[in-house]
Amino acid sequence: MVRLHFGRSFGTGVEVLWVITGLAPCVLLVTGALMWWNRVIRRTMGRAGESVGQSVGQSAQENGYAPHDLEPIAAQLAGEASPVP
Repeated sequence: MVRLHFGRSFGTGVEVLWVITGLAPCVLLVTGALMWWNRVIRRTMGRAGESVGQSVGQSAQENGYAPHDLEPIAAQLAGEASPVP
């Protein structure tokens, strides 16, 4: 019963599987923290001095959109009157 409790009865393959399973929460913690960092912290740190319209336009260019596609949204976020197309 001791061999079963400590996982020695099924061989090295199962021990490796248990190691991978045991390390999975650590990997999930690190990758989740990196995703949060890229989504929240990095965005606010890099664009502290810019207006909302500038940051929306820059994000649009980074994602492959033309800045003029998002001008009404940027104006709305900045509290300005939306330009009529």
